[in-house]
Amino acid sequence: MWEKPKTIKMYLHPPEARELITIWPDFKIVSSEVDPIQGTGFFNATGMRFLFGKSAVSPDWKKSEFIVRSDGIPVHCLKTTFDEIEYFIECFTTWEENPEVFVRLTITNFSGVKKRSTIGLMARTGEDRHLYGITGDFYANYHPLLEHWDMVKNDFSFQNNCLVDERKKILFSFDGSTKANWVSINPENNFAKNYLEISRDIEPFNIVSYYFVMSDTSKNSVPSASRHSFERKNTVSRWQEELDKIVFLPDIKNNDWAKPILASLICQCFQMFVKDEGDIARPRQGGRWAGVWPTEAIEFLIAFDMLGLYNWSEKGYRFFLKHQEKQGSEKGRFNSYLSAQWENITGAVLFGLSEHIIATGNKDCFNFWRQSILDGYNWIKNRRMKSENGLFPAGRPHDWGLTVQAWGITDAVNLMGLSKMADMFLYFKDDFAQDIKMQVDDYKECFTKILDDIIKQQEGREEIFIPNYLGIPESYPPPGPYFADGPSMLIRAGIIGPESDVFEKVERYFKNRGWMKNGLTGLMTDGLLGSYASDPWAGHTWYVSFSDFCWFLGWIGRGERDKALETMWAQIRYGMSNEYYMLERFADNDPCFCPWQPNASANGRLIQMFFEFFGKVKLRKGQYLV
Repeated sequence: MWEKPKTIKMYLHPPEARELITIWPDFKIVSSEVDPIQGTGFFNATGMRFLFGKSAVSPDWKKSEFIVRSDGIPVHCLKTTFDEIEYFIECFTTWEENPEVFVRLTITNFSGVKKRSTIGLMARTGEDRHLYGITGDFYANYHPLLEHWDMVKNDFSFQNNCLVDERKKILFSFDGSTKANWVSINPENNFAKNYLEISRDIEPFNIVSYYFVMSDTSKNSVPSASRHSFERKNTVSRWQEELDKIVFLPDIKNNDWAKPILASLICQCFQMFVKDEGDIARPRQGGRWAGVWPTEAIEFLIAFDMLGLYNWSEKGYRFFLKHQEKQGSEKGRFNSYLSAQWENITGAVLFGLSEHIIATGNKDCFNFWRQSILDGYNWIKNRRMKSENGLFPAGRPHDWGLTVQAWGITDAVNLMGLSKMADMFLYFKDDFAQDIKMQVDDYKECFTKILDDIIKQQEGREEIFIPNYLGIPESYPPPGPYFADGPSMLIRAGIIGPESDVFEKVERYFKNRGWMKNGLTGLMTDGLLGSYASDPWAGHTWYVSFSDFCWFLGWIGRGERDKALETMWAQIRYGMSNEYYMLERFADNDPCFCPWQPNASANGRLIQMFFEFFGKVKLRKGQYLV
């Protein structure tokens, strides 16, 4: 058995916040802007962190322990022990576009003798990568160092129970027995500079609490025990108000283990939304990044529609509408945002949006979207005409920088979009439904012709190679991310039917090469060396969720629920930390390799798996996860 991945950060901010606020296991809290510094992949951010002892050391993050609520609401706790003293943080934010962060640090002397507790409060404003202690979205082992903060200029000053710079202020309160003084440089630790040292004696088994608020400089919330409790109650109440709007849940009443998982996934998905203009919200992919990959984003928007949270998914789809081409030769194309422009984005949006409109059953909603959807349909139709085989011409299928005719991911997703669009037009008895159906049938014929040729060329084999890029010969390993752009999405699109012999042969092809194991189906056969200096996870990295969901649906379609369950459980066992945070990739040789955590599309796909596997139940008011 492989070791479960760690949690390297947790979200604190509410939905539609304009700041991404995180708590990290090395006792730091970082508030980052949601848009990058122009021309870079980094963000302006402010962080506060706690250091321990006279030497002002950062705690060993691997020995810290997160504690989360079973209802998923982000009032998060973190604890560690240093010199027989337990340090316990409780933190949360207010429900605002620019939230305040409330922190209570509780100190307990378990030693049996009087102890002097000394902590350091350090604050910095700078690029997020220095404050996080890691670059990019974490294709690396998490190894944070206090030295990173020493590389950031300090602009904070200590004045009147407050640390303040031009961007943020950190207010604090403690009683008269506590001493606070500014330390320019710690003589025992050269990297601990310009911070506030807070110290006091604590009797055996006594408890002391300090209170902090990090906010914009325009706010002046005075931290105290009563204010902390009051704001926590308001935050929890506001979250509960939103969660009570859920209409449907997977029928997990007899599976208590699944309830905190589902609750956390839902709350994290809420936290992906960034406030845009009016009734528009940006559906981020997660991690510490601001971008939107529409082909990924629809997965959690579909999950929200399954939960009955139509207003929230509508906000996300309106973000796509805002970024749809309105004129010119590309009219109708839906676009990415701060991410690569995949050739299947328009088909993905049509798929998710059609699911959304059918789920609402609202004719007015259909009428609002009808022309934009038809514009997307016409863009796909015109794009297909540029290719001799009726598929999309060579283009970029995903984040891998290739220009190829990737029918297994580009055309498969576009076909899914047109097929679901046809269902929607038929649902609303629109006269154009027949035209869409003819386009879908023609598209399917192109797939069938290509697949039949592949099958004929490999007659007599007990396995089958489905080329991910048309025109390439079979090779080991195949080029690109074969787990994703090979046959998996052809299975989800129904081109390779679950009852077919081809399905069995494809499954055998993957298993014969060790590409399926312990329920995971996405072993990466290429590595990070194209953009990273080293890759100690080569051969051990599984891209979780993307292909897993395709195979899960295929096994459900075959009635092989045992295989589907194994893959669903693998998402929890290997694609998720103990605190219910999913990631993009799992390294079976390194639990500290946790890229893109949390992960919106992985959350959405697991929620969909729960609905598919357990069935759906409609809730009565106030029945959420009772």
